[in-house]
Amino acid sequence: MRNLLTVCTAAVLASCCLCVSLACGFPSSLLVSRMGSWFAFALKIKAVRDSFELGKREQAPGNVDIELGLQGDLTSSAQPGFEGFYEQVKEIENLLNTLTKLLKDLQNSNEESKVVTKASAMKEVKKRMEKDVNEVTKIARLAKSKAEQLNKDNAANREKPGFGKGSGVDRSRTTTTVALTKKLRERILEFQTLREEIQKEYRDVVERRVFTVTGERADEETIDKLIETGDGEQIFQRAIQEQGRGRVLDTLQEIQERHDTVKEIERKLLDLQQIFLDLAVLVEAHGEMLDNIETQVTGAVEHIQTGTNLLQKAKKLQKNSRKWTCIGIIILLIIILIVILSLKPWSWGLYLLVSWEIDNTEAVVSEQAEGRISCIIALTILLILANKRKLLDLQQVSRTPLFIPVQGEMLDNIEMW
Repeated sequence: MRNLLTVCTAAVLASCCLCVSLACGFPSSLLVSRMGSWFAFALKIKAVRDSFELGKREQAPGNVDIELGLQGDLTSSAQPGFEGFYEQVKEIENLLNTLTKLLKDLQNSNEESKVVTKASAMKEVKKRMEKDVNEVTKIARLAKSKAEQLNKDNAANREKPGFGKGSGVDRSRTTTTVALTKKLRERILEFQTLREEIQKEYRDVVERRVFTVTGERADEETIDKLIETGDGEQIFQRAIQEQGRGRVLDTLQEIQERHDTVKEIERKLLDLQQIFLDLAVLVEAHGEMLDNIETQVTGAVEHIQTGTNLLQKAKKLQKNSRKWTCIGIIILLIIILIVILSLKPWSWGLYLLVSWEIDNTEAVVSEQAEGRISCIIALTILLILANKRKLLDLQQVSRTPLFIPVQGEMLDNIEMW
């Protein structure tokens, strides 16, 4: 649309200039050549501008870090101030993903344990859950040590010139480190939540088992004692006497296995509590800095959004103004063309040419007339002078008496002449 308006405007301008030049008597060939030169120059300017804009578009904005001035597709080892940083971040992220997978496995095992009624099946569930919990503890400690090492590397990097506290590199490293530490802390908190759920569900399962075996609902003290010790033989003493030891033994073993499993998981998951507290301290150490960074990031996002809206609005206004400007130019050129056609200036040129020819003719005629009059006057003067000379000669002759008759005859001839 923009190119079409430009071409139309140029065509109308060229037409108007051609009409005006013809009306004023300018050579059309010279005008056409000049217009061709101008048009070629305009095309060159447009080509240079288009190539410049294309070069800017070819620069991928997503690959440039505006704050740091770094190309996003470069490796961390090639970025000043980030040597080995992103590799460490990637390792911590992998550990977080592993913790997420283990959390889901533990949740599934816990759901499976709710429907298990045999001691052998409970042993299998216990074995899997203990293995997963051991892996969780190991990975959580490793992730914590890597997060602490990353924090130490950030402190060491601040000692380097150009990467001090508050610099773009330091803000980026600190934000990433604190974000990873928070994620690790949240993941460990999810394991703590799972531990509490296992304890609550274990109590519910024990209550159901007691009710199933005895047919009576046990009081809170009895359930607490059974959960604490896992020894249900005294509680089920009456059921053993009524139903026999063999029928109640499986339930007793299943409750004991469940008790052992819950206690082991609780003990190992409590180890994560210390890791959780250490990570909380690590986050609090950077709490003020993080809040400041988050505030700056939030403000930057708001400013960027506001700037984007303003740029879009300005672009829209510019587009509308360009459109109306082109329309105004076209209307103005049409008005000028109508005025030129109504005044017919080319007829003025013909009239001026005829007037000039007439004036030239009159001047020539007047000059010729003046020349003829001058010739007549000159001839008259010459004749007068000639006659005067002849009269003088006759006077001299008249003074001689011998030639009176001849003089009389000459006088007669002169009078006749």
